[in-house]
Amino acid sequence: MGEVYRAVQTTMARTIALKILNDELAQKTSQVERFKREAQAASQLTHPNTIVVHDFGQCDDGTLFIAMEYLEGQALAEILNDSKRLSPGRLVNILAQVCDSLQEAHEQQVVHRDLKPENIFLTSRGDETEFPKVLDFGIAKLTKAPDGQMVDRLTRAGTLCGTPHYMAPEQIRDETVDWRADIYALGVLIYYALAKREPFNADKLVDVLTMHLHKDPPNIDWGPDGVEPTYLRLEAVARMALSKDREDRPQSARELKAMLRAALHENGTASTLNLNPGRFAKRRVSDALRDYFRNRKNRRWAIGLAFVVLCIIVGHLSESDTPPLAQTNEVEQDESLEPSERHQDLVQDVFKKLQLENETLRAQLMRSENESLKSLIKKTQENDSLKAEINKLKQKKTQPATRSKTNLAPGHSDAGVVPQKRDP
Repeated sequence: MGEVYRAVQTTMARTIALKILNDELAQKTSQVERFKREAQAASQLTHPNTIVVHDFGQCDDGTLFIAMEYLEGQALAEILNDSKRLSPGRLVNILAQVCDSLQEAHEQQVVHRDLKPENIFLTSRGDETEFPKVLDFGIAKLTKAPDGQMVDRLTRAGTLCGTPHYMAPEQIRDETVDWRADIYALGVLIYYALAKREPFNADKLVDVLTMHLHKDPPNIDWGPDGVEPTYLRLEAVARMALSKDREDRPQSARELKAMLRAALHENGTASTLNLNPGRFAKRRVSDALRDYFRNRKNRRWAIGLAFVVLCIIVGHLSESDTPPLAQTNEVEQDESLEPSERHQDLVQDVFKKLQLENETLRAQLMRSENESLKSLIKKTQENDSLKAEINKLKQKKTQPATRSKTNLAPGHSDAGVVPQKRDP
């Protein structure tokens, strides 16, 4: 946005960093307002970890300037770009002080909105060899002016302000931005320090912004040898800060600092990390369900399963309205009995009822079998009678025929009769 020079403030005899808005940008109203806002925002803050603004104004020729403290050291981005990953203690020490700076800014109703490694500068101070300073409040949002009056947003609707890789979802949607947007940016920074890359990367800017809105950060690849548990706890803190819903993030920079400190300890659980377990669980479950239902096939299966479960519940309720025992013999419960005794009596009554029904069925079956047997015997007897008649008829048919005895003389038998020969 501007050029920074090393200069000497002669009246104070001190070295300063002089930031000047160049002539080309000075012709743009938006850049002038942004330049003034940076000076106004930083001038309200006095925390040691925030860049100190000594003065700001405009020269006679129209040149805008900001006089800031001069820092020697290097940006956090240069350290993180090193191939070696920072140790957990070193990383937490730096980020905890950044949280302190942001906490004061947020209490003064100042939201940075462009927090990234390039805007955190490490310098020396006393015994501290890595003393972080938060820089560049150029697009900071001031919700209140120094006189207490509310300040209108200078950012035009539909205009994105910030670095895409570090922008919170509500910042991308151009919604009202509060201090939790800075918490999200710190989550990206933590993730970057651990994974050596931002959580969302793509060739097109629109794809990066879409990932911030809809994608979960990918799991960090710790390599085949794994990593010490402290890094895993820090990753959990980063994911918490990267929640899509601002209500699920740490609700202040102070809370995030406490979580980072607790992650250094072996017993850094949800309680010691100052997490709300229900809130964290809700976020994880909601994210998992959202990813699951994005698949159309999964949605169909879920709808079918829900329909089956609903049918089972309705059937169970309809059966419970008219219990089988109430239709035949209602069981009277003695309120003086203990629940276990009432349960035992109920079981005995059911057993007796089943036993009675079993005996009734057995008697019906025996009657049915007896009737069938009687019918069979009757049919057999009828068959035997029919067979006897048939045998009698057969005997009559096979008996030899007898001659007629009417031509014989009285007192004679046919044994002595000799046939007489007749003449032809």
